[in-house]
Amino acid sequence: MKRAFLITGISALGFLLGAEYIDRYYISWILLFTAVAGLISVAVRYILGRKKDRKDKPYPKAKSLFEILIAACVSVSLCGTVYVYNLDRYNSVIEQYSGQTLECKLQIVSEEKFSDSGYGYFEAKSVSGIDTKGFSVRVFSSGLPEAEVYDCISGKFEFSSSDDEYKLLNRSSRIVLTSFAENVTVEPVTERPFWFKIIELRRFIGNAITSNFGKAHGFIKALLLGNRTDLTSEEFDSLKNSGLLHVTAVSGLHVSIAASFVLALFSFIKKRWVRYLSVFLALSVLVSVTGFSPSVIRAVFMICAGYAGSLMLRKADALNLLGAILTACLVVSPFSAHSASLLLSFSSTAGLILFANPLQTAITTWWFKWKGKYVPKFFKWIISTFSVSMACTVFSVPVSMVLFDNFSAAGLLTNLLCLWLIKYIFILASVTVALSVFAFLEPFFTVVSLVLNWSVNYIMKISDLFSETFLSELEAQPLTMLLAAIIGFVVYLLMGTKSSKKKRKKQSKQVGRIAAAVIVAVVVLISTSVAGKLATPHDDKLHTVFVDVGQGLGTYISINEKAVIFDCGGSKDAGESMNESLWEHGIKEIDYIVISHLHDDHANGIAEIFAEWEIDEVIVPYTEGDPSILVELMMLAAEEGAEVVTISEDMSREFGEAKIKLLTKHLDPESSDQNENSIVSVVSYSNFSVMFTGDITSEAEERLIEAYGLSLRTKILTVPHHGSKYSSSEEFLAMVSPEISVISVGKNSYGHPADAVLDKLLKYGNVLTTQTLGEIEFITDGVETEQVK
Repeated sequence: MKRAFLITGISALGFLLGAEYIDRYYISWILLFTAVAGLISVAVRYILGRKKDRKDKPYPKAKSLFEILIAACVSVSLCGTVYVYNLDRYNSVIEQYSGQTLECKLQIVSEEKFSDSGYGYFEAKSVSGIDTKGFSVRVFSSGLPEAEVYDCISGKFEFSSSDDEYKLLNRSSRIVLTSFAENVTVEPVTERPFWFKIIELRRFIGNAITSNFGKAHGFIKALLLGNRTDLTSEEFDSLKNSGLLHVTAVSGLHVSIAASFVLALFSFIKKRWVRYLSVFLALSVLVSVTGFSPSVIRAVFMICAGYAGSLMLRKADALNLLGAILTACLVVSPFSAHSASLLLSFSSTAGLILFANPLQTAITTWWFKWKGKYVPKFFKWIISTFSVSMACTVFSVPVSMVLFDNFSAAGLLTNLLCLWLIKYIFILASVTVALSVFAFLEPFFTVVSLVLNWSVNYIMKISDLFSETFLSELEAQPLTMLLAAIIGFVVYLLMGTKSSKKKRKKQSKQVGRIAAAVIVAVVVLISTSVAGKLATPHDDKLHTVFVDVGQGLGTYISINEKAVIFDCGGSKDAGESMNESLWEHGIKEIDYIVISHLHDDHANGIAEIFAEWEIDEVIVPYTEGDPSILVELMMLAAEEGAEVVTISEDMSREFGEAKIKLLTKHLDPESSDQNENSIVSVVSYSNFSVMFTGDITSEAEERLIEAYGLSLRTKILTVPHHGSKYSSSEEFLAMVSPEISVISVGKNSYGHPADAVLDKLLKYGNVLTTQTLGEIEFITDGVETEQVK
């Protein structure tokens, strides 16, 4: 059967994606039904193979249909069985150890990645004290400077499972539990395995890049190693919004560049198998130094299989080969079906195989008919680059929409302007790193550094330019995607013809029909998304929203579809309530989150917010908080690539025309009362100001008065500690002198808000509570303030 592996791969992927939404009991019955259907299909296919029709010919269509059924049933049965086996083991570990504190010994199996706040994380395997059944544990720490990969750490570990929204991501990385390393002992191993040499090589390359390439080292390290930690948050956002972030994740693009360079380097060798062997060795090194990235491994397998077919004088079927690799990945690790890396690389590679050449052929054919001559070499290169970019985009856009809720149409232009340069940067940087052991080549390194810094600067300028345009971060609703698909299909049908009798002519017209349908569908999708973005009204006013989260505090400010969150906890599904409010107010982006202190009623909605929004930064006080919340926060931040910033000094930020001050001089690290150690935030917008106070006590209020005095005066006060009698002292209220006081409170047994506090607040102005009014919102232009809820 033609392309049997493609059918097995797609069937297995579809089943595994849907299995997460099916009860475990029904999965077993589905697998049993699939196995029986497969056996029946085998029997029917055998019978059809022996029978002849009236014209003494086999039944080709029926045979092909049952061959497809056999391939699908085999792949689903095999991958499904492995999936169920792994799922049962995974869940049994969580049920047995989640929430347990155990004396354990773990072996570090990955390098530790540190954030600017000092916390980091690494993966570890169980040695004793816990049986993780072959899965890994993600361990957070405040730094283990003496520990190396393959060393062991011993101590007490409190294990927990991630929130439901993140279990799929953890599973795809084979992470079953998380913990926080405190007061652990490190036991260095005397001998490390050979694989540790790969880590040392990776470190050598990273150090060589840092020392030789100056300001460009962050981009080049991401390009060669897939390590984005040295990219600034501004560079990362710019590359993402402009559609160029994919070049910093080592993938098939880099593998093809490396393979073509090695082939060109050894072109003087006449024997093809020697050249191909050189490519294989070079790609093996690339796979190693990139940390055995699944996308790199898949690309290497495809290229090596193609070369093997060339040696055997057989042309490899790229689609079937892609399906074979996908099937192998899913059989070995069925949880990887939910890996963003696998889904994006599979979709973009399929688009490249199916549409790049047909689209290029259609454009060059149209050019020939229009001009009556062949496309000039320069324009042919432009058409080729555009076709590759368009083909990858067409197939990856639906996946991006499902995974990230947006896509960047700017990538079609930025790829055209930058991909040609990426190739030369990759090759030149790789050669320079390889030669960096020769100190006498220092003048050469200086020249290369200048060239690469100029090249990277050009790419970042292009990225910055397009990241701010209306083509970046486009959103498309499911109905918009469906409309684009329908219009593309209609165009495909309208361009159909039955007049051609020659096979070659039919194939040529088929290529044109597909290319035209795809282009029209993409243009419709991009056009409707751009129109929706441009039609969205802009509001330069400052919105201050107090969300009804029950007994707790969840607030945010917003300007022009951007928001900053100040606390997100409560007893009334805080995360869900916050998300619903943000969506209702048309928020598209969250700049960062400020958590006043790590207590449930101010932070327990963080997981739901991380699940729905891309969060780059979370700010917390430097004093200790609830360990379980801290572990969850560090785990979420690590999974999403967010930075957790612990502040010990006052910090100022700008948010549009508003200014945000985070006050810390009242914090007391020697106090065990975390309410007292809440960060106080003051937002100023022209003549308007609002203060968020967390759960500060009267003692903290006294220190605030001593440190800041009259600068504490504000129009709207978020009443400390939900109106507790231990806060809102006379002296503090006199200094703040609020015109409006808002109490975020719900049903509770603490007596919040206290009658004495209400009496004091009423002396200064209106008092509003979320318990009686629900969500409360203020809108201001800096002069006039309006309460809309």
